[in-house]
Amino acid sequence: HGPDPTGIDRYEIKGDTFERCVADAPAGRGCFNAHGGMALLDDRLLATTGEGPLLALDPRSGRIVSQYEVQLPGDHVVDLGLDEDSQRVFIVGSCGYVGGLAMIDLRAARTTVLVPTRQADSPCGERISVVPGGHTLVVAQALRPVASKERPGKLLVLDDAGHRLREFATSSEPIDILVSRP
Repeated sequence: HGPDPTGIDRYEIKGDTFERCVADAPAGRGCFNAHGGMALLDDRLLATTGEGPLLALDPRSGRIVSQYEVQLPGDHVVDLGLDEDSQRVFIVGSCGYVGGLAMIDLRAARTTVLVPTRQADSPCGERISVVPGGHTLVVAQALRPVASKERPGKLLVLDDAGHRLREFATSSEPIDILVSRP
């Protein structure tokens, strides 16, 4: 992720070497067209694209199998939270853009906007995780660009409808998050 480098590379282990998925991909570009987060679900590689749709790719070829509109206009989406059991993907808008929260039901191929963008109470974050079981989300929130650098970041805890359950101040801006079963 950056101004020029973008995409996903896939390597295959062959003896003591790694074979890249496409040897002639341009420098700084991945073999598969994507931008940001990814997750493997069964025979699909789910990948964000920044301003575009969430893609479901064939993990071997990178071919687009399906795509899902995120429906967070004006945002830059670089992460996804996956609940494998229910096959739902949660998308949070960036704090550097307009925030918002959407849920994509992969089985029904339907997107539901849980909290619209550009609202004072729109959650935002750079990372999102789904607590196993799929009913609680945790968002790592960096500071909004207009905020003072003296303030810490936050962890937002939301239910799967987008309602805030709790907020926790952090001692610095969180850059990643991982949740596990209690």
